[in-house]
Order: sequence, then C-alpha cells, then structure tokens
Amino acid sequence: MIAYLRGRVLAERDNVVVLECGGVGYEVVLPDAVAKALPAHVDPELHTLALYISYHVTANQLKPVLVGFLRQVEREFFERFITVDGLGPAKAIRAMTRPIHDIADAIERKDVAFLKRLPGLGERSAEKVIASLHG
Repeated sequence: MIAYLRGRVLAERDNVVVLECGGVGYEVVLPDAVAKALPAHVDPELHTLALYISYHVTANQLKPVLVGFLRQVEREFFERFITVDGLGPAKAIRAMTRPIHDIADAIERKDVAFLKRLPGLGERSAEKVIASLHG
C-alpha cells in the first residue's frame, strides 16, 4: 500500500496532481479543500510536494485511486469518514469541499444543516455521518 509520496509535481489539473517519485509518476486525486490549500505547500524552487495517501481499490474500478492529503490527520479523518455506510471514497472526495477541521467540527456539533450542504450529502447521509462519527 502507498501511504506517503514526496516528489516533483509534473502536472496539475481538476483536483488531480501527478507526482514523480523515483522515476514513477503517481496520479493523486485531491479533495477540493486540499486542492485549494495546495499552492502554499508546493516548494516554489524545486516544485516538489509531499502528500499523505489513502489508497483505494474497489471492484468497480479498473485502477487504484490514490487520494492525497497535506497532513496525516486529514488522511486519518478521510479514512474514518468513508466508514460511514453509503459513503465510499468517491462520494467522500466530492463532499470534502470545506476544510476538514470544519467538517469534523460540524460532526461534533451535530450540525446536520452544515453537513447536508456538502456536495453529495443529503439529510439522511448527514445524519448517518453524525451517528457513526460523533465523539
């Protein structure tokens, strides 16, 4: 399993980066909140970046998906987030448009209204997230 990558950014497009690490280019999908914070974390001289990776392979995918995060705690949150029934990696990536600490705070406050404004989460999904992750 791939848990961490550090390398030169070869390409960036639509919340996806390609990192060259040891001569291999890894395509990494970024949740919107991570992509927005990315420019501050790319070394301006060497054009390098370090990402914590959540690695996923599902039966209906032809290739593995690498999901990137700037901090280990963000990766850990994502891996807990996708344990919620009906919330797999793709849906969780789409939903993570706000900073991860804001989403975690909303779960702790049991703020259904905040969570259901995230893309792909309705009221029922927001309630499941709270029931599964609160505390």
